[in-house]
Amino acid sequence: KSHLCLNGIGDSVLTLAEYGIKVATGLYLSLANGGIVHTDVQATGGPRPVYFARFAQWSVAVPLLVLLSNRSFCAKTTDRGDYVRW
Repeated sequence: KSHLCLNGIGDSVLTLAEYGIKVATGLYLSLANGGIVHTDVQATGGPRPVYFARFAQWSVAVPLLVLLSNRSFCAKTTDRGDYVRW
């Protein structure tokens, strides 16, 4: 049985990890006065700052959210309504 099809605390752990990384990088942005920053000179509308911590947040959050949202396609149809595939 695929580990993606198992219902349990897995989704909660993934969500907790995502929020933990968001909190850590948010604190880094706050305490390090923006942290590592470079300028994107090719941005539409002129140069703009790019913050490493924001890039790190998106690099982790988006794949986790895609994983969580796609778990419904892995589940079998049930009467419970949890992860029902329509």
